[in-house]
Amino acid sequence: MAKYKRIRKPPKPKSPPVPTPADEEYWELDFGERVACWECSGQGWVITCCDDMCHGLDYCIHGDGETTCPNCNGTGDEP
Repeated sequence: MAKYKRIRKPPKPKSPPVPTPADEEYWELDFGERVACWECSGQGWVITCCDDMCHGLDYCIHGDGETTCPNCNGTGDEP
């Protein structure tokens, strides 16, 4: 019986390293990059309506359940 050579697969290419919080470039922000407010997601207003459907749609269908974001004062940028 003839012997066959085992063909080896080429090694998979390694992905570039992902920066971690210990690395300096992880914390550097580009000055042109906009950082959105965490409370309103950059919209500038939050929903205060008690209806679950308004929260699911991300706007108040009644018209009176939206107020200015208290975290960013309506700018949408992180304070």
